[in-house]
Amino acid sequence: FEAGLQRLTETAAVAAIRGEGNVWGVQCAALPGRTSHEVACAIVRACYDGDEAGHAIHLLGPLSGDVLRIAPPLVMPLDEAQEYLDAMYAIIDRI
Repeated sequence: FEAGLQRLTETAAVAAIRGEGNVWGVQCAALPGRTSHEVACAIVRACYDGDEAGHAIHLLGPLSGDVLRIAPPLVMPLDEAQEYLDAMYAIIDRI
């Protein structure tokens, strides 16, 4: 799971990943013409709307201005978590 989150830093919109266990923070980066807070809000909206396959992701945030909290259910199978992390990567990469 952690590797899937760390992969998000390959997008221009994610500056860093912090956390451990089942609670993680995604720190958003500023993009041209947008503050890191605006990027965080755009990610929350886009993830909530989901992708073409219906993968909608509920994020908490932005906290502290530009940090999104991710806390997946403890009962979520790892393969399903990876599927949603892949969807999240694609959604964020389009921001």
